[in-house]
Parts: sequence; C-alpha cells; structure tokens
Amino acid sequence: MDSRTGRGILKSSPEPKSTFLHDCRSWSDRMSPTSTCAHFSLFLMMLIMVACRIDPCDYHECLNGGVCDNWECICEEGWMGDDCSIPNCKPVEFNGYTYETIGIGIQCWFAENLRTAKYSNGDDIPGNLDDDSWSTTNQGAQAILLDSAVNLELYGRLYNWYAVKDARGLCPVGWHVPSDEEWMQLEMELGLSPEEANSEGNRGTAGRRLKSSPFDSPPWDGSWVSVFKGLPGRARYKSGEYANPPDWGLFGIWWSSPTDDDSTPWFRSVEQNDSRATRGYTFDRTGHSVRCVRD
Repeated sequence: MDSRTGRGILKSSPEPKSTFLHDCRSWSDRMSPTSTCAHFSLFLMMLIMVACRIDPCDYHECLNGGVCDNWECICEEGWMGDDCSIPNCKPVEFNGYTYETIGIGIQCWFAENLRTAKYSNGDDIPGNLDDDSWSTTNQGAQAILLDSAVNLELYGRLYNWYAVKDARGLCPVGWHVPSDEEWMQLEMELGLSPEEANSEGNRGTAGRRLKSSPFDSPPWDGSWVSVFKGLPGRARYKSGEYANPPDWGLFGIWWSSPTDDDSTPWFRSVEQNDSRATRGYTFDRTGHSVRCVRD
C-alpha cells in the first residue's frame, strides 16, 4: 500500500523460466514421437518398470494351464478367452460317430446321448439281451429302447451300471461319465442353489434347462434357453422291461460315475411337464442314458 496515495502497488510477476518440464506442457511436444518430452516419458516409464521389477504377467492370470506372454494368455488346447476360462468345445469322433459338444460354465459336455456299442478300448459291450438275461447279468450290457433304430438315432443307447463302472470306460479318451459332483456343478450353473444341488429327490427348476426346447430338433418341453438338450430316452428296468408311454410317461435319465466306495449308483432325471431335476439312486441292472463330460 502506497502511504501517499492509499493505493496498492501492482508488482509485475517475474518471467517464467523456460524449463524442460514447462516445455513438456506443450501439446505438440507431447504428441511428437521425436520430441525430448516423448523420449523422456518413455525413459521414465522404463526406469520405473526396471526399478520396480514389474512383469505385466504379474497382473494377468491365465487359467487352465494357459501361459501369459506380455499381457496375453496363450491357452491350452480346449480353452479360450482372455484368461483361458471359457471351454472351447469341439465335435468329438468316437467309434465311428461324431458327437456334438457344448460348453456350460467351465465344463464341456456331449450335447447328445452316448450311442457306442464298444468300450473305449474297442471291446464289445454285450447287447441284444432278452429280459431274463438282462435281469440276471453281472456284466456290462447295453440296449436300444424298444429295439428301435429310430430310438437309437434319437436317444442313443441304454447302459446298465456294470457297463458304467467298467474300467475299460464308456467315453472316449479325454472324456468320462460325469461324477455326482460334476452333475451338481452343471445344475448350479443352470440355477440350482448349493443346498438344492446337494439334496435328493425333485429339486429346483433346472430341469427346464436340461430338457430340449420346443424349438430344438428333436423338440421337448424344456426352456427356450435350453443348453443340455436332454431328450426322453427313458430306461430299461431290472426286469428287462422297457419304460414305454403311456404306462411310464416321458422322461430322460442319466447315470453318474461310481463314488469312491462304489456303493451308490446316482442318476439325474427330468420328466415331461415338470421343471424339476431329480437326483436319486437306483439298481445295478437298470439301463439308463449316458452323457460324457471332458476331463
């Protein structure tokens, strides 16, 4: 304040010094790849990464055997996606037939029922058993619903428990009959809660998504977002009798693989006009459908 005039004294600001950092505020400098600023920024970034020993792959996890290479996952065969978490399911040729497959969650499933008449090693699975032979055998056996070629094409074959647990295997190499736990994983992916999945009997509404929809070929009464595409392949009972509508209704039923103690032959089933999925166990000499799941 000037004591004589009472007015403030306006002082001029000093001229800004021309510095390297000031120069880098220039848009043209920042954008020019040959500018001192660009070179300095690149050098600074490299210096930080070297000093901190930063590896881009430390921040990018690759799953299912995938290997990270400079932020990118190189996936193992059978997997895809940014982190190799999506199953890459391709058709599978087995014993002269090519099966369609489908990815559900992190699992790869056959999209149709097994129809092979041979074990994985090429040995024949006994078939064409009459009712008496079917009801008394202690060996693996297979059958076609009502001995119909049309049913073979639609539903595949029916296998007894002895065939399912045979060490020679029903599914191709790299695939297997799903365990009870793998069925649960599938059902939870389709909407069951963990509590429902672990319970027995009729559970939840996942059955609608296990069944083929009216728009599939061949159709059934499942949800339009059906993924498993299950069909009413029915069963052959321990007496040798086939489940045949209208006496038994329409249903599809599939085996699970043996448990550790080999004592509980679990199955999954769905029925016509019912949205539930059933978890239960049955007799050794009943014949059910089989789906394969990838190892």
